[in-house]
Amino acid sequence: MIEVDKTAMYNDFLNAFIQYQWRLDNPYPAPSETKDMMILKYRSDPIFNNKVRSMASGAMQIVGKYI
Repeated sequence: MIEVDKTAMYNDFLNAFIQYQWRLDNPYPAPSETKDMMILKYRSDPIFNNKVRSMASGAMQIVGKYI
């Protein structure tokens, strides 16, 4: 069986879903938009944080069935 670093996988999902949720909430890119702004929103906005963590956890559950 293949050994998988689930913590690294979860962190990758978090990074991807932070950007995904940001784009859902802000469909039109602003010229001043940065990755740091997205991370700050994730850290400071509990609703945004919960949306992102929920998606990442759901993705981990799906992947977990197959590894």
